[in-house]
Order: sequence, then C-alpha cells, then structure tokens
Amino acid sequence: MYDQSDLPSDHCTTMAANYRPISLRSVCYKLLERLALQSISPTVEGLLSPDQAGFQKGRSTCDQVAALTTFIKNGFQQNLKTGAVFLDLAAAYDTVWL
Repeated sequence: MYDQSDLPSDHCTTMAANYRPISLRSVCYKLLERLALQSISPTVEGLLSPDQAGFQKGRSTCDQVAALTTFIKNGFQQNLKTGAVFLDLAAAYDTVWL
C-alpha cells in the first residue's frame, strides 16, 4: 500500500486524468497465446534438436553448462582438441522492424 504522503504535492486526486485506466487486453492476449502454444507445441517439439534447451519446458541453461562441461571433459580424455565459441546476442534484437 502507498501513503498519501508518497504523492507529489501538485497531484490532484479528484482529476481522472491523473490515473491510468485498467485494461483487460492483456488477459485476452494471454488466452490467445496459450491457445496458439497448445496448437503448435507438438509440431515444434518434434523439429527441435535435443541439444536445444532455451525456452524448452524442463530444460535450462544449467543443462547447457553441464552438456558443455561433459563435452570438454570427453575431449580431454580422448586427447582431442576441443573449442567453444560464445556469442553475446544481447544487442542483436534492439531494433524491431514492423
């Protein structure tokens, strides 16, 4: 809860323009998202590689780290050259084209 003293001194509580409206659109979008997910999940799960862990139910980045560690360990045991490439794609999706 907030206290009235948290409001700016020039805030008028009787003016409707000082409040944001409540929207139920997000509820409709969440419902449509779940319906779409349920219809495409069986198809998509069959197409993804077993090595894919991102955004997969029951898998996480910890699984990827464990797989990489095992891969490197096996490479050392077999006297193989083992390398890894790490890409930071944080800024790759800064711009969205519509």
